[in-house]
Amino acid sequence: MRAGIDFPNSDFSLEMDYGDASDSVAYILGKTLAQSPGTVFKYTDASAHLAGAMVQQAVGRSLDDYAREQLFSGIGIDRFEWLHHRDGLAYGAYGLFLTPRDFLRFGQAVLRAKRHQAGAVVSPAWIDEATSFQAKPNFDSSFDFGL
Repeated sequence: MRAGIDFPNSDFSLEMDYGDASDSVAYILGKTLAQSPGTVFKYTDASAHLAGAMVQQAVGRSLDDYAREQLFSGIGIDRFEWLHHRDGLAYGAYGLFLTPRDFLRFGQAVLRAKRHQAGAVVSPAWIDEATSFQAKPNFDSSFDFGL
């Protein structure tokens, strides 16, 4: 969330879904810089989409396939939907549809990790880092932002 890209979050979904971007990454990276990268926290789905695109590039498959293998199957999620941009990339910022029971499975996975129980899919150290202070949001100073 510190990419510095001038892409208002209120416009992201509409532009990505209904605009003329055939390459979502090139479209985002073609936006102007509002700040130097790494300097100012600004919540934007564009940053999360770029992070998702990097993961997809690194692992050689879509976020949904990777999540199914590395996370969801380990916590009992076997049916879900994840929206993709027309360029084939899963949206890194949104578009993942799960049931309420699946969200409960995430909570149970966090508890298993923190309790060092068998079947944990992430480490207790990762849970600690993910839930610790990372940045002060630009839109509300009453809370801190983690991973």
